[in-house]
Amino acid sequence: MKKRVLFSAVATTGALALIELLAWAGEWVSWSTDAQRWTDGAGLYQEDVAGRPRLRPGARLEGWRHDIQVNAHGFRGPELLEEADQDVLRIWCAGGSTTFDIYASSDAATWPSVMKEQLAQRLPDRQIDVLNAGVPSYTLKDSLNDWRERAPELLPEVLVVYHGMNDLRVAAQVGVEPSGSDAKAGSEPMSSPFQVLASYRAAQRVVGGLIDRPGWSEHRFAEDQWASIEADLHALIDLGVGAQAQVVLATQPYQVPAGARGLAARWRVRNETQLWSQDLAGVLDSISGYNALVTEVAAAEGLVLVDLAAQVPTNGRYWGDASHFTDAGSARAGAAMADGVAVALGKLTEVR
Repeated sequence: MKKRVLFSAVATTGALALIELLAWAGEWVSWSTDAQRWTDGAGLYQEDVAGRPRLRPGARLEGWRHDIQVNAHGFRGPELLEEADQDVLRIWCAGGSTTFDIYASSDAATWPSVMKEQLAQRLPDRQIDVLNAGVPSYTLKDSLNDWRERAPELLPEVLVVYHGMNDLRVAAQVGVEPSGSDAKAGSEPMSSPFQVLASYRAAQRVVGGLIDRPGWSEHRFAEDQWASIEADLHALIDLGVGAQAQVVLATQPYQVPAGARGLAARWRVRNETQLWSQDLAGVLDSISGYNALVTEVAAAEGLVLVDLAAQVPTNGRYWGDASHFTDAGSARAGAAMADGVAVALGKLTEVR
């Protein structure tokens, strides 16, 4: 009997160890590091004096599916041109992980890079510098502070604002205990000591959001939460306009359409339901509300709006998850963003 118990214990321990090894190997193969190390000095991030994450200059994560290079200025992608003279069009792309483009296979496949290539064909008389200022977990307020600190030196001529998911996450968590963690982005505090286990992180991502918690179906944004997001958006716009930059806004596309219901839809939104403490209907309503806000602000301010929510199909080939693109999705988004910048510069009449 004791031998059977011992054998069962050893077998169970071995099985759990194997599962952990496979989960860890999956993260390592994709990202050249485990997800928790994205936040330390040997990974993607460094912490600045204000306490928010920044990309570590010179960082490199080269995995089987993803190749990420951070340049000397701390932006994803190639080094900037030496000087921004009158022949250089410098574009600042503000955002979080959706601008950083975490599922893009390479720096060249990100939508800011695709946008650059499209614009180079349309503006052959100008050199183009694109600053991918997207940092996973960044909100509008983070991008505002980043622009305030760094843009005066870099002199962008265009500011592209593509935010949404992180601002909604932060607003949704006001007064609510977070029930999940965004391990890939390194943006959330560890909610459990088990978070150090790759298998635990994988299980959270797979099933954690499929089970509604008490209060999720009633949790919706209040007017002051929407007002806070709008104030941050206006503040970032004002900084761009004040620096004489053309400002382009974009809506937040999402793989799951408004009004979707059923298990397949719940599966796709499981990450947001955990992070926002909202049910499926609440998550979709929040995204629709954000897009309505951005659309209204663009119209009121006379800014170019790129409606990415209408530009990128919901077909799975365009999506790494419900809010991040695959290379195919980034190609669609980059082309639409190039149209938006061309309109802002008077080179095109409308986003096609």
